[in-house]
Amino acid sequence: MHLPIHAAGEEFCRQLTAEQLVARAGRNGFRRLEWVKTRERNEALDCRVYARAAAAALGMGGWGEGRWARMADALSLPADEPSSAAAQTSSAAAPPKRRLP
Repeated sequence: MHLPIHAAGEEFCRQLTAEQLVARAGRNGFRRLEWVKTRERNEALDCRVYARAAAAALGMGGWGEGRWARMADALSLPADEPSSAAAQTSSAAAPPKRRLP
């Protein structure tokens, strides 16, 4: 995973690595793998796992560059709409919704 240096703080990175896979012997003598927390806080890791599961459920793992480009175009604001949140909340009518391809 690549993270932009300006977007990922030290605490965020520590939370992403807050669990490790450990091999332990089970009651039957066979080795079993389990995730063990190495830090108390791991909310960033949990959020990442949930986001990946949602993306997989939607089939986003198989999207090509063209599909991602269409998604970016569909989510971008047209040039004539204001980009500030204050201007958007002050308008009475909501912008029309667009269907994704």
